[in-house]
Amino acid sequence: MAREGKDDARMQLRNGIDSSQLKQSVKVQRKEVTEHSVKAIALKWLDRDIARGLAEITN
Repeated sequence: MAREGKDDARMQLRNGIDSSQLKQSVKVQRKEVTEHSVKAIALKWLDRDIARGLAEITN
C-alpha cells in the first residue's frame, strides 16, 4: 500500500502535480461539502435563533 502511494506521488510529480497541493485542495473541498451538510445548516440556524433570543436554551 505504501509502495502504491509512493508510485502515485512520483507519477503526479512527473505530470507536474504537486502532491501536497493536491492533498490541500482535496481537504478544502471536503470542508466545503461538510459546511453545507444538514447538520451544519441546522447549527447555523440554531445559533441565529439563539442570538435573536428565539431559541430556548436547554441544559
